[in-house]
Amino acid sequence: MRRSVVVLWIAVLCVGIVSAQNNRLSVIIDTDMAADDWTALLYLLQHPAADVLAVTVTGTGETTCPTGARNAINLLTLTGDIRVPVACGSSTPLEGSHTFPQEWRDAVDRMVGLSLPRNPFSPDERGAVELLRDVLSRSAVPVTVITLGPLTNLAELLTVSPEVAGQITRIVVMGGAVDVPGNIEANVAGNPYAEWNVYVDPAALSVVLKSGVPVMLVGLDATNDVPVTPAFLRALGRDRSTSAANFVYDALQQEISLVLSERRSFWDPLTAAAALDASLITSETRQLSVVTVDGPELGRTAVDPDGTTVTVAISADAGRFEQSLLNVLNGRAPDATLSMPAPTAPALGAELARRYYDELWSQGNNSAFSELLDPAFQVYSNSEDYAADAGGLRAILDQLRVYLPDMQIEVRQIVVDGETAAVRFVLTGTHTGISGAIEPTGQQVAVTGQSMLTFYDGKIAEDRFTFDTFALITRLGILPPEAIAEMYARMGGN
Repeated sequence: MRRSVVVLWIAVLCVGIVSAQNNRLSVIIDTDMAADDWTALLYLLQHPAADVLAVTVTGTGETTCPTGARNAINLLTLTGDIRVPVACGSSTPLEGSHTFPQEWRDAVDRMVGLSLPRNPFSPDERGAVELLRDVLSRSAVPVTVITLGPLTNLAELLTVSPEVAGQITRIVVMGGAVDVPGNIEANVAGNPYAEWNVYVDPAALSVVLKSGVPVMLVGLDATNDVPVTPAFLRALGRDRSTSAANFVYDALQQEISLVLSERRSFWDPLTAAAALDASLITSETRQLSVVTVDGPELGRTAVDPDGTTVTVAISADAGRFEQSLLNVLNGRAPDATLSMPAPTAPALGAELARRYYDELWSQGNNSAFSELLDPAFQVYSNSEDYAADAGGLRAILDQLRVYLPDMQIEVRQIVVDGETAAVRFVLTGTHTGISGAIEPTGQQVAVTGQSMLTFYDGKIAEDRFTFDTFALITRLGILPPEAIAEMYARMGGN
Protein backbone atom coordinates (compact mmCIF):
# COMPACT_ATOMS: atom_id res chain seq x y z
CA MET A 1 0.00 0.00 0.00
CA ARG A 2 2.86 2.36 0.86
CA ARG A 3 4.40 1.66 -2.55
CA SER A 4 1.05 2.47 -4.22
CA VAL A 5 0.88 5.79 -2.40
CA VAL A 6 4.41 6.67 -3.53
CA VAL A 7 3.56 5.76 -7.12
CA LEU A 8 0.41 7.88 -6.93
CA TRP A 9 2.33 10.89 -5.62
CA ILE A 10 4.92 10.52 -8.38
CA ALA A 11 2.16 10.34 -10.99
CA VAL A 12 0.48 13.46 -9.65
CA LEU A 13 3.77 15.35 -9.55
CA CYS A 14 4.52 14.30 -13.11
CA VAL A 15 1.13 15.58 -14.26
CA GLY A 16 1.90 18.93 -12.68
CA ILE A 17 5.34 19.07 -14.27
CA VAL A 18 3.99 18.18 -17.71
CA SER A 19 1.28 20.82 -17.39
CA ALA A 20 3.86 23.45 -16.49
CA GLN A 21 6.23 22.44 -19.26
CA ASN A 22 3.50 22.47 -21.91
CA ASN A 23 2.06 25.75 -20.62
CA ARG A 24 -1.23 24.01 -19.99
CA LEU A 25 -3.55 25.38 -17.36
CA SER A 26 -4.45 22.89 -14.65
CA VAL A 27 -8.20 23.17 -14.11
CA ILE A 28 -10.98 21.64 -12.07
CA ILE A 29 -14.50 21.94 -13.44
CA ASP A 30 -17.41 22.26 -11.04
CA THR A 31 -20.62 21.84 -13.02
CA ASP A 32 -24.34 21.40 -12.62
CA MET A 33 -24.47 19.51 -15.94
CA ALA A 34 -26.99 21.83 -17.60
CA ALA A 35 -27.14 21.65 -21.38
CA ASP A 36 -24.65 24.48 -21.96
CA ASP A 37 -22.30 22.86 -19.42
CA TRP A 38 -21.94 19.92 -21.80
CA THR A 39 -20.48 22.22 -24.43
CA ALA A 40 -18.19 23.88 -21.88
CA LEU A 41 -16.91 20.52 -20.60
CA LEU A 42 -16.19 19.24 -24.10
CA TYR A 43 -14.46 22.51 -24.96
CA LEU A 44 -12.18 22.33 -21.90
CA LEU A 45 -11.43 18.64 -22.38
CA GLN A 46 -10.36 19.22 -25.98
CA HIS A 47 -8.62 22.55 -25.55
CA PRO A 48 -4.84 22.21 -26.04
CA ALA A 49 -4.17 24.71 -23.23
CA ALA A 50 -6.26 22.95 -20.57
CA ASP A 51 -5.37 20.02 -18.33
CA VAL A 52 -8.59 18.90 -16.65
CA LEU A 53 -7.70 17.30 -13.30
CA ALA A 54 -11.22 16.54 -12.05
CA VAL A 55 -14.91 17.23 -12.56
CA THR A 56 -17.25 17.79 -9.64
CA VAL A 57 -21.01 17.88 -10.02
CA THR A 58 -23.25 20.00 -7.84
CA GLY A 59 -26.64 18.58 -7.02
CA THR A 60 -28.02 22.04 -6.27
CA GLY A 61 -28.01 22.99 -9.93
CA GLU A 62 -30.02 21.78 -12.90
CA THR A 63 -28.99 18.15 -12.59
CA THR A 64 -29.72 15.76 -9.76
CA CYS A 65 -27.19 13.46 -8.19
CA PRO A 66 -26.14 10.76 -8.84
CA THR A 67 -27.70 10.99 -12.33
CA GLY A 68 -25.63 14.05 -13.17
CA ALA A 69 -22.39 12.35 -12.18
CA ARG A 70 -23.14 9.35 -14.41
CA ASN A 71 -23.99 11.67 -17.32
CA ALA A 72 -20.77 13.62 -16.75
CA ILE A 73 -18.59 10.53 -16.70
CA ASN A 74 -20.26 9.26 -19.88
CA LEU A 75 -19.65 12.63 -21.52
CA LEU A 76 -15.92 12.05 -21.07
CA THR A 77 -16.10 9.23 -23.63
CA LEU A 78 -16.58 11.75 -26.44
CA THR A 79 -13.05 13.08 -25.95
CA GLY A 80 -11.31 9.92 -24.72
CA ASP A 81 -10.64 11.36 -21.24
CA ILE A 82 -12.49 8.51 -19.56
CA ARG A 83 -10.24 8.41 -16.47
CA VAL A 84 -10.80 11.98 -15.31
CA PRO A 85 -12.30 11.57 -11.81
CA VAL A 86 -15.91 12.69 -11.40
CA ALA A 87 -17.70 13.07 -8.06
CA CYS A 88 -21.04 14.40 -6.92
CA GLY A 89 -21.68 16.94 -4.19
CA SER A 90 -24.46 18.17 -1.98
CA SER A 91 -28.02 18.51 -3.24
CA THR A 92 -28.84 21.11 -0.59
CA PRO A 93 -27.81 24.79 -0.77
CA LEU A 94 -25.81 26.23 2.11
CA GLU A 95 -28.86 28.28 2.99
CA GLY A 96 -32.46 28.23 1.82
CA SER A 97 -34.21 25.76 -0.44
CA HIS A 98 -34.16 27.34 -3.89
CA THR A 99 -34.10 25.02 -6.88
CA PHE A 100 -34.20 25.26 -10.64
CA PRO A 101 -37.60 24.54 -12.26
CA GLN A 102 -38.32 20.82 -12.14
CA GLU A 103 -38.96 20.53 -15.88
CA TRP A 104 -35.46 21.90 -16.53
CA ARG A 105 -33.96 19.34 -14.16
CA ASP A 106 -35.88 16.48 -15.72
CA ALA A 107 -34.72 17.47 -19.22
CA VAL A 108 -31.09 17.74 -18.12
CA ASP A 109 -31.13 14.41 -16.29
CA ARG A 110 -32.34 12.65 -19.42
CA MET A 111 -29.83 14.60 -21.54
CA VAL A 112 -32.74 16.08 -23.54
CA GLY A 113 -33.24 12.66 -25.09
CA LEU A 114 -29.67 12.20 -26.35
CA SER A 115 -27.60 9.12 -25.64
CA LEU A 116 -23.92 8.75 -24.81
CA PRO A 117 -21.48 5.83 -24.91
CA ARG A 118 -21.18 4.28 -21.47
CA ASN A 119 -17.92 4.97 -19.65
CA PRO A 120 -16.60 1.72 -18.13
CA PHE A 121 -15.45 3.66 -15.06
CA SER A 122 -17.76 4.71 -12.27
CA PRO A 123 -18.06 8.07 -10.52
CA ASP A 124 -15.49 8.55 -7.77
CA GLU A 125 -16.56 7.15 -4.41
CA ARG A 126 -15.31 10.31 -2.74
CA GLY A 127 -17.79 13.14 -2.56
CA ALA A 128 -17.15 16.34 -4.47
CA VAL A 129 -15.66 18.18 -1.50
CA GLU A 130 -13.22 15.38 -0.71
CA LEU A 131 -12.21 15.02 -4.34
CA LEU A 132 -11.64 18.76 -4.62
CA ARG A 133 -9.49 18.77 -1.48
CA ASP A 134 -7.44 15.75 -2.59
CA VAL A 135 -6.78 16.98 -6.12
CA LEU A 136 -5.86 20.48 -4.95
CA SER A 137 -3.60 19.19 -2.18
CA ARG A 138 -1.74 16.86 -4.49
CA SER A 139 -1.36 19.15 -7.48
CA ALA A 140 2.23 20.20 -8.15
CA VAL A 141 1.01 23.50 -9.61
CA PRO A 142 -1.73 25.94 -8.59
CA VAL A 143 -5.11 25.14 -10.09
CA THR A 144 -7.82 27.24 -11.72
CA VAL A 145 -11.31 26.24 -10.62
CA ILE A 146 -14.07 26.90 -13.15
CA THR A 147 -17.59 26.85 -11.73
CA LEU A 148 -20.54 26.43 -14.10
CA GLY A 149 -23.42 26.14 -11.62
CA PRO A 150 -24.28 27.08 -8.03
CA LEU A 151 -21.08 27.28 -5.95
CA THR A 152 -22.21 24.93 -3.16
CA ASN A 153 -19.36 22.42 -3.58
CA LEU A 154 -16.64 25.04 -3.58
CA ALA A 155 -18.12 26.96 -0.66
CA GLU A 156 -18.28 23.79 1.41
CA LEU A 157 -14.65 23.01 0.55
CA LEU A 158 -13.41 26.47 1.52
CA THR A 159 -15.37 26.27 4.76
CA VAL A 160 -14.10 22.86 5.95
CA SER A 161 -10.62 23.04 4.38
CA PRO A 162 -9.63 26.72 4.06
CA GLU A 163 -5.97 25.72 3.80
CA VAL A 164 -6.44 24.59 0.17
CA ALA A 165 -7.25 28.16 -0.89
CA GLY A 166 -3.53 28.71 -1.46
CA GLN A 167 -3.57 25.99 -4.11
CA ILE A 168 -6.21 27.80 -6.18
CA THR A 169 -4.84 30.38 -8.62
CA ARG A 170 -8.29 31.84 -9.18
CA ILE A 171 -11.94 30.89 -9.40
CA VAL A 172 -13.73 31.65 -12.67
CA VAL A 173 -17.45 31.81 -11.99
CA MET A 174 -20.34 31.65 -14.42
CA GLY A 175 -22.84 33.64 -12.45
CA GLY A 176 -24.21 37.00 -11.51
CA ALA A 177 -25.52 40.10 -13.24
CA VAL A 178 -23.87 43.38 -12.26
CA ASP A 179 -24.96 46.11 -14.69
CA VAL A 180 -27.72 44.16 -16.47
CA PRO A 181 -30.98 42.54 -15.32
CA GLY A 182 -30.96 39.01 -13.97
CA ASN A 183 -32.64 36.05 -15.64
CA ILE A 184 -34.90 34.53 -12.99
CA GLU A 185 -37.87 36.90 -13.02
CA ALA A 186 -39.85 34.86 -15.55
CA ASN A 187 -39.90 32.07 -12.95
CA VAL A 188 -39.46 34.06 -9.73
CA ALA A 189 -41.76 37.07 -9.84
CA GLY A 190 -40.52 40.32 -8.36
CA ASN A 191 -36.77 39.72 -8.53
CA PRO A 192 -35.26 41.42 -11.59
CA TYR A 193 -31.68 41.28 -10.26
CA ALA A 194 -30.53 37.71 -9.69
CA GLU A 195 -28.95 35.22 -12.05
CA TRP A 196 -29.91 31.56 -11.61
CA ASN A 197 -26.60 30.09 -10.41
CA VAL A 198 -26.30 32.72 -7.70
CA TYR A 199 -29.98 32.77 -6.78
CA VAL A 200 -30.08 29.05 -6.00
CA ASP A 201 -27.29 29.39 -3.42
CA PRO A 202 -26.31 33.03 -2.81
CA ALA A 203 -24.62 32.14 0.48
CA ALA A 204 -22.20 29.91 -1.44
CA LEU A 205 -20.96 32.75 -3.65
CA SER A 206 -20.67 34.95 -0.57
CA VAL A 207 -18.35 32.37 1.04
CA VAL A 208 -16.25 32.17 -2.11
CA LEU A 209 -15.92 35.93 -2.41
CA LYS A 210 -14.75 36.17 1.21
CA SER A 211 -12.24 33.31 0.88
CA GLY A 212 -9.39 35.51 -0.32
CA VAL A 213 -9.03 33.56 -3.59
CA PRO A 214 -9.05 35.82 -6.70
CA VAL A 215 -12.40 35.61 -8.48
CA MET A 216 -13.36 36.39 -12.08
CA LEU A 217 -17.10 36.69 -12.59
CA VAL A 218 -18.39 35.88 -16.07
CA GLY A 219 -22.03 36.81 -15.68
CA LEU A 220 -24.90 37.95 -17.83
CA ASP A 221 -23.12 41.26 -18.55
CA ALA A 222 -20.81 39.38 -20.91
CA THR A 223 -22.82 36.28 -21.80
CA ASN A 224 -25.62 38.45 -23.21
CA ASP A 225 -23.15 39.22 -26.00
CA VAL A 226 -22.94 35.58 -27.10
CA PRO A 227 -26.40 34.24 -27.87
CA VAL A 228 -26.62 30.89 -29.62
CA THR A 229 -27.69 32.00 -33.09
CA PRO A 230 -29.08 30.16 -36.12
CA ALA A 231 -25.95 31.30 -37.98
CA PHE A 232 -23.72 29.53 -35.46
CA LEU A 233 -25.87 26.40 -35.66
CA ARG A 234 -25.54 26.43 -39.44
CA ALA A 235 -21.77 26.83 -39.18
CA LEU A 236 -21.56 23.94 -36.72
CA GLY A 237 -23.88 21.87 -38.90
CA ARG A 238 -21.36 21.94 -41.73
CA ASP A 239 -18.25 21.84 -39.52
CA ARG A 240 -18.45 18.88 -37.13
CA SER A 241 -15.67 16.39 -37.63
CA THR A 242 -15.46 15.05 -34.06
CA SER A 243 -17.79 13.24 -31.68
CA ALA A 244 -17.77 16.30 -29.44
CA ALA A 245 -18.85 18.66 -32.23
CA ASN A 246 -21.56 16.26 -33.37
CA PHE A 247 -22.92 15.95 -29.85
CA VAL A 248 -23.07 19.72 -29.34
CA TYR A 249 -24.87 20.09 -32.66
CA ASP A 250 -27.42 17.44 -31.71
CA ALA A 251 -27.93 19.03 -28.29
CA LEU A 252 -28.59 22.45 -29.82
CA GLN A 253 -31.03 20.91 -32.29
CA GLN A 254 -33.00 19.52 -29.34
CA GLU A 255 -33.54 23.10 -28.16
CA ILE A 256 -34.06 24.56 -31.59
CA SER A 257 -36.88 26.93 -30.64
CA LEU A 258 -34.63 28.62 -28.07
CA VAL A 259 -31.80 28.86 -30.59
CA LEU A 260 -33.95 30.32 -33.33
CA SER A 261 -35.35 32.95 -31.00
CA GLU A 262 -31.87 33.57 -29.55
CA ARG A 263 -33.17 32.98 -26.03
CA ARG A 264 -30.22 30.76 -25.17
CA SER A 265 -26.71 32.08 -24.64
CA PHE A 266 -23.29 30.45 -24.44
CA TRP A 267 -23.23 31.07 -20.68
CA ASP A 268 -20.88 28.31 -19.58
CA PRO A 269 -18.87 27.94 -22.81
CA LEU A 270 -17.92 31.63 -22.67
CA THR A 271 -16.85 31.18 -19.05
CA ALA A 272 -14.69 28.21 -20.01
CA ALA A 273 -13.15 30.07 -22.93
CA ALA A 274 -12.48 33.22 -20.90
CA ALA A 275 -10.70 31.15 -18.24
CA LEU A 276 -8.18 30.11 -20.88
CA ASP A 277 -8.07 33.29 -22.97
CA ALA A 278 -9.03 36.51 -21.19
CA SER A 279 -8.71 38.46 -24.44
CA LEU A 280 -12.11 37.07 -25.46
CA ILE A 281 -13.75 39.35 -22.91
CA THR A 282 -13.47 42.90 -21.66
CA SER A 283 -13.34 43.09 -17.87
CA GLU A 284 -13.32 45.64 -15.10
CA THR A 285 -12.48 45.50 -11.41
CA ARG A 286 -15.49 45.98 -9.15
CA GLN A 287 -16.23 45.81 -5.43
CA LEU A 288 -19.05 43.30 -5.07
CA SER A 289 -21.12 41.58 -2.44
CA VAL A 290 -24.03 39.16 -2.68
CA VAL A 291 -27.46 39.83 -1.23
CA THR A 292 -28.24 36.85 1.00
CA VAL A 293 -31.22 38.31 2.85
CA ASP A 294 -34.59 37.03 1.69
CA GLY A 295 -36.48 39.59 -0.35
CA PRO A 296 -36.77 41.02 -3.88
CA GLU A 297 -32.97 41.40 -4.24
CA LEU A 298 -31.97 37.94 -2.98
CA GLY A 299 -29.07 36.66 -5.05
CA ARG A 300 -28.17 40.06 -6.47
CA THR A 301 -24.47 40.62 -7.19
CA ALA A 302 -24.39 44.20 -6.05
CA VAL A 303 -21.73 46.88 -6.29
CA ASP A 304 -20.63 47.50 -2.70
CA PRO A 305 -17.75 49.80 -1.60
CA ASP A 306 -17.17 47.42 1.30
CA GLY A 307 -17.35 44.33 -0.87
CA THR A 308 -14.72 42.04 -2.36
CA THR A 309 -12.57 43.13 -5.29
CA VAL A 310 -13.69 41.01 -8.23
CA THR A 311 -12.74 40.93 -11.90
CA VAL A 312 -16.04 41.26 -13.78
CA ALA A 313 -16.48 40.41 -17.45
CA ILE A 314 -18.59 43.20 -18.91
CA SER A 315 -18.60 42.26 -22.61
CA ALA A 316 -17.40 39.57 -24.99
CA ASP A 317 -16.00 39.33 -28.51
CA ALA A 318 -18.66 37.08 -30.03
CA GLY A 319 -16.83 36.52 -33.33
CA ARG A 320 -13.57 35.37 -31.80
CA PHE A 321 -15.38 33.30 -29.18
CA GLU A 322 -17.40 31.44 -31.81
CA GLN A 323 -14.23 30.89 -33.83
CA SER A 324 -12.52 29.40 -30.79
CA LEU A 325 -15.52 27.24 -29.94
CA LEU A 326 -15.90 25.81 -33.45
CA ASN A 327 -12.18 25.14 -33.72
CA VAL A 328 -11.69 23.48 -30.34
CA LEU A 329 -14.79 21.30 -30.63
CA ASN A 330 -13.38 20.06 -33.93
CA GLY A 331 -9.92 19.40 -32.53
CA ARG A 332 -8.21 22.42 -34.08
CA ALA A 333 -6.18 25.24 -32.57
CA PRO A 334 -8.46 27.89 -31.04
CA ASP A 335 -7.32 30.64 -33.43
CA ALA A 336 -7.23 28.53 -36.61
CA THR A 337 -8.71 30.28 -39.63
CA LEU A 338 -12.23 29.12 -40.37
CA SER A 339 -13.13 28.33 -43.95
CA MET A 340 -15.78 30.72 -45.22
CA PRO A 341 -18.52 29.55 -47.57
CA ALA A 342 -18.43 30.81 -51.13
CA PRO A 343 -20.98 33.56 -51.87
CA THR A 344 -24.11 32.38 -53.65
CA ALA A 345 -24.36 33.75 -57.17
CA PRO A 346 -27.71 35.43 -57.99
CA ALA A 347 -28.44 32.91 -60.74
CA LEU A 348 -27.81 30.02 -58.35
CA GLY A 349 -30.00 31.65 -55.71
CA ALA A 350 -32.88 31.99 -58.16
CA GLU A 351 -32.43 28.38 -59.28
CA LEU A 352 -32.41 27.13 -55.67
CA ALA A 353 -35.59 29.08 -54.92
CA ARG A 354 -37.44 27.69 -57.94
CA ARG A 355 -36.32 24.12 -57.25
CA TYR A 356 -37.29 24.50 -53.60
CA TYR A 357 -40.91 25.28 -54.47
CA ASP A 358 -41.08 22.98 -57.47
CA GLU A 359 -39.41 19.84 -56.11
CA LEU A 360 -40.13 20.05 -52.37
CA TRP A 361 -43.46 21.86 -52.22
CA SER A 362 -45.19 20.94 -55.47
CA GLN A 363 -43.74 17.51 -56.26
CA GLY A 364 -43.15 16.32 -52.70
CA ASN A 365 -39.73 15.00 -53.71
CA ASN A 366 -38.22 14.03 -50.35
CA SER A 367 -34.89 13.06 -51.91
CA ALA A 368 -34.32 16.72 -52.78
CA PHE A 369 -34.28 17.77 -49.13
CA SER A 370 -30.62 16.89 -48.59
CA GLU A 371 -29.60 18.27 -51.99
CA LEU A 372 -31.24 21.67 -51.60
CA LEU A 373 -31.19 22.32 -47.85
CA ASP A 374 -28.29 23.12 -45.55
CA PRO A 375 -27.75 20.56 -42.75
CA ALA A 376 -28.85 23.22 -40.25
CA PHE A 377 -31.84 24.41 -42.30
CA GLN A 378 -34.58 26.14 -40.34
CA VAL A 379 -38.06 27.23 -41.35
CA TYR A 380 -40.21 29.91 -39.72
CA SER A 381 -43.90 29.75 -40.53
CA ASN A 382 -46.08 32.85 -40.07
CA SER A 383 -44.56 33.63 -36.65
CA GLU A 384 -41.17 33.90 -35.00
CA ASP A 385 -42.60 31.64 -32.30
CA TYR A 386 -42.90 28.71 -34.69
CA ALA A 387 -39.73 27.29 -36.12
CA ALA A 388 -38.64 23.86 -37.27
CA ASP A 389 -35.88 22.03 -39.09
CA ALA A 390 -36.08 20.12 -42.39
CA GLY A 391 -38.13 17.40 -40.70
CA GLY A 392 -40.57 20.03 -39.49
CA LEU A 393 -40.91 21.46 -43.00
CA ARG A 394 -41.63 17.99 -44.31
CA ALA A 395 -44.36 17.61 -41.69
CA ILE A 396 -45.89 20.95 -42.72
CA LEU A 397 -45.94 19.94 -46.38
CA ASP A 398 -47.28 16.46 -45.63
CA GLN A 399 -50.14 18.01 -43.63
CA LEU A 400 -50.98 20.43 -46.41
CA ARG A 401 -51.12 17.54 -48.87
CA VAL A 402 -53.60 15.73 -46.64
CA TYR A 403 -56.02 18.59 -47.22
CA LEU A 404 -54.88 19.42 -50.75
CA PRO A 405 -53.62 16.25 -52.46
CA ASP A 406 -53.04 18.16 -55.71
CA MET A 407 -51.25 21.09 -54.04
CA GLN A 408 -49.05 23.14 -56.33
CA ILE A 409 -46.94 26.25 -55.85
CA GLU A 410 -46.73 28.85 -58.59
CA VAL A 411 -43.78 31.19 -58.12
CA ARG A 412 -44.78 34.64 -59.30
CA GLN A 413 -41.61 36.61 -58.53
CA ILE A 414 -38.06 36.06 -57.23
CA VAL A 415 -35.70 38.87 -56.28
CA VAL A 416 -32.20 37.81 -55.22
CA ASP A 417 -30.03 40.18 -53.19
CA GLY A 418 -26.75 38.74 -51.96
CA GLU A 419 -27.42 35.75 -49.73
CA THR A 420 -31.20 36.23 -49.62
CA ALA A 421 -34.10 35.88 -52.02
CA ALA A 422 -37.58 37.36 -51.70
CA VAL A 423 -40.21 35.13 -53.27
CA ARG A 424 -43.89 35.77 -53.99
CA PHE A 425 -45.98 32.66 -54.65
CA VAL A 426 -49.52 31.31 -54.91
CA LEU A 427 -50.51 28.03 -53.28
CA THR A 428 -53.32 26.22 -55.11
CA GLY A 429 -55.14 22.94 -54.66
CA THR A 430 -58.48 21.21 -54.27
CA HIS A 431 -59.83 20.46 -50.82
CA THR A 432 -60.56 16.77 -51.34
CA GLY A 433 -58.47 15.25 -48.56
CA ILE A 434 -59.89 14.00 -45.29
CA SER A 435 -58.18 14.66 -41.96
CA GLY A 436 -59.81 14.21 -38.57
CA ALA A 437 -63.10 16.05 -38.27
CA ILE A 438 -62.53 18.27 -41.29
CA GLU A 439 -64.68 17.03 -44.13
CA PRO A 440 -63.56 17.75 -47.70
CA THR A 441 -65.44 20.60 -49.34
CA GLY A 442 -64.21 20.22 -52.91
CA GLN A 443 -63.33 23.89 -52.81
CA GLN A 444 -60.62 25.25 -55.05
CA VAL A 445 -58.02 26.90 -52.82
CA ALA A 446 -55.74 29.69 -53.97
CA VAL A 447 -53.84 31.65 -51.33
CA THR A 448 -50.95 34.07 -51.72
CA GLY A 449 -47.72 33.85 -49.79
CA GLN A 450 -44.33 35.48 -49.41
CA SER A 451 -41.03 33.95 -48.41
CA MET A 452 -37.57 35.17 -47.54
CA LEU A 453 -34.94 32.51 -48.27
CA THR A 454 -31.40 32.72 -46.92
CA PHE A 455 -28.54 30.88 -48.66
CA TYR A 456 -25.43 29.43 -47.10
CA ASP A 457 -22.63 27.76 -49.01
CA GLY A 458 -24.77 27.06 -52.05
CA LYS A 459 -27.78 25.69 -50.18
CA ILE A 460 -30.94 27.05 -48.60
CA ALA A 461 -30.27 27.67 -44.92
CA GLU A 462 -33.45 29.41 -43.84
CA ASP A 463 -37.00 29.98 -45.00
CA ARG A 464 -39.24 32.60 -43.39
CA PHE A 465 -42.59 32.24 -45.09
CA THR A 466 -46.09 33.48 -44.51
CA PHE A 467 -49.32 33.05 -46.44
CA ASP A 468 -52.93 34.09 -46.08
CA THR A 469 -53.86 31.70 -43.30
CA PHE A 470 -57.34 33.15 -42.86
CA ALA A 471 -58.16 32.50 -46.51
CA LEU A 472 -56.81 28.96 -46.28
CA ILE A 473 -58.67 27.91 -43.14
CA THR A 474 -61.88 29.52 -44.39
CA ARG A 475 -61.77 27.65 -47.70
CA LEU A 476 -60.91 24.43 -45.92
CA GLY A 477 -64.02 24.86 -43.78
CA ILE A 478 -62.09 25.05 -40.51
CA LEU A 479 -63.68 28.42 -39.78
CA PRO A 480 -66.82 29.80 -41.45
CA PRO A 481 -66.42 33.07 -43.35
CA GLU A 482 -68.67 34.89 -40.91
CA ALA A 483 -66.28 34.02 -38.06
CA ILE A 484 -63.41 35.63 -39.96
CA ALA A 485 -65.54 38.69 -40.68
CA GLU A 486 -66.45 39.00 -37.02
CA MET A 487 -62.79 38.68 -36.02
CA TYR A 488 -61.80 41.49 -38.38
CA ALA A 489 -64.67 43.62 -37.12
CA ARG A 490 -63.49 43.25 -33.55
CA MET A 491 -60.03 44.31 -34.68
CA GLY A 492 -61.47 47.40 -36.33
CA GLY A 493 -60.66 46.20 -39.82
CA ASN A 494 -62.68 45.57 -42.97
